[in-house]
Amino acid sequence: MSVFFNILGFAPHQYAWLATGGVFLFFSIWFHLHDKKGLALLFLTLTAFSIYTFAALLDPFLNLWDERFHAVVAKNCIANPLEPKFYNHPLVLETDYLNWTCAHIWLHKQPLFLWQMALSMKLFGVNEFALRLPSVLMATLSVPIGYQIAKRIFNSRIGYYTALSITFSWFLIDLVSGASGIDHNDVAFFFYVTASLWSFVEYIYSDRKRGWVILIGLFSGCAIMNKWLAGLLVYFTWGIYLLSTYGWRLKKWNLSHYLSALVITILVFLPWQFFIFSAYPDAALHEYEYNNRHLFEQIEFQRTDFFFHILKIPYLYLGSKISYSDAGNKLGIVTLIFNALILLAGLIRIGFLIKKRNIKITLYSTLIFVYLFFSIATTKMPAYPFIVGIIWFMSLGVVIDWIVEKIGVWITKPKFRIAIQIIALFLISWYMFNFTRIRQMHTSLAWWRLDQIENRARLLKIKDQLPENAILFNVRGDERQYYNMTFSEACFYLDRDCYPFAPSQESLQRVKEAGFIPVYFIHHPIPDYCQDDPDALYFDIELLNDL
Repeated sequence: MSVFFNILGFAPHQYAWLATGGVFLFFSIWFHLHDKKGLALLFLTLTAFSIYTFAALLDPFLNLWDERFHAVVAKNCIANPLEPKFYNHPLVLETDYLNWTCAHIWLHKQPLFLWQMALSMKLFGVNEFALRLPSVLMATLSVPIGYQIAKRIFNSRIGYYTALSITFSWFLIDLVSGASGIDHNDVAFFFYVTASLWSFVEYIYSDRKRGWVILIGLFSGCAIMNKWLAGLLVYFTWGIYLLSTYGWRLKKWNLSHYLSALVITILVFLPWQFFIFSAYPDAALHEYEYNNRHLFEQIEFQRTDFFFHILKIPYLYLGSKISYSDAGNKLGIVTLIFNALILLAGLIRIGFLIKKRNIKITLYSTLIFVYLFFSIATTKMPAYPFIVGIIWFMSLGVVIDWIVEKIGVWITKPKFRIAIQIIALFLISWYMFNFTRIRQMHTSLAWWRLDQIENRARLLKIKDQLPENAILFNVRGDERQYYNMTFSEACFYLDRDCYPFAPSQESLQRVKEAGFIPVYFIHHPIPDYCQDDPDALYFDIELLNDL
């Protein structure tokens, strides 16, 4: 229990954002319990901004894996958004410049989230917080969007509790920090898919359809421009809704709206596909083929078991609440079972609360379709089904609503009832926050964290000593580590191409002929032909553990 409530280990500015969020949360709950809906949502959105800013400030370094690569490519996009690059100068022959970990033209992901990060860094400077700021804003905006979806389907109370669940989603917090999943790419994908589903829900309930049709198309296109064709999910949802509402009476389907939105979506994402196949055909073809392999092959040692995504649900949405050392013991198992029962109870209660059969069928079909699709696909990663996270957040919302409602029944004295409801909502928020894991990953409890901070400092210390036309070699950490990706963060902090190995003689010649100066980190040995080179620079710098 002491571990669960322990908040030690953070910096003063991080505590400041946490405290600010706590104050905003109090006012939000107070206004909510006094039926001030607009003010309650406003202060909850401010709470979310504070919490997600806290998340973005958790790590003063680039996280491994993907955040480092996304950061480098986004930084290079500042100068030319239409030429996303990891390495600027493909001169080293032994590098596979089509591989996403060392690509010249980097097309491993669709570029919208990279452009957002690039714009943020252009406006606010090249630093860790600026590159995470778009994720802070998208996660924050997901709160009023989630509120509106649940309000339309249920009522404003459940809308509020759904928004509360998004505000304290530990997994979304971890994605914003850059430490989990595919970080900012998954935040953007969740946001744009959820926004497209929100537009569709508004389309159903609104008398003015045309504006919502446009937004459905725009948001779906933006989703595709982050993480490819799963961004079309809203059209599956729309199709199920039409089928469950009108059956096969196609004249009532109003297909012109459906097709108009789809055309807008195509107009958003298709130009980029034409462009990259015209400008970078080899890189584009390689990435399209590589992405397709995820459906049928195990890629990059990721999980392949069929029930992986289903078993991850309680962990993804409510966390483990315990330390890693306790994860496999009875307490850890009981915690996950308890979390699973909460989510299942919410999902069942959704079925009872939704009176319209077509809405119920649409919601459950969307959830089942996404989990079935990603369970059949061979390669699996935790965040893949997170695009239907809004459904799980609504399931938490209806459970919270039930708890608060029961408190209202059991306690009749108004002031005492409100006090207990406020305490209960704070405890529920803390439970969803999964703070135990956040402490373990983002404080000195993570044994590797100080090494990452030190690596950043050592790299920045030599940045001004490097010539503009330098290319760095032998940039790597501890030889004992299986993954050795320090070169990727070095590319970001030093603003030059950095390689984890020494070049071959032929590559070295190409580098020099192109007018670049080779720079070597000599803490690890380098070949004889790289030593005592009057054209080169040498730094005896040790880079520490790299997971």
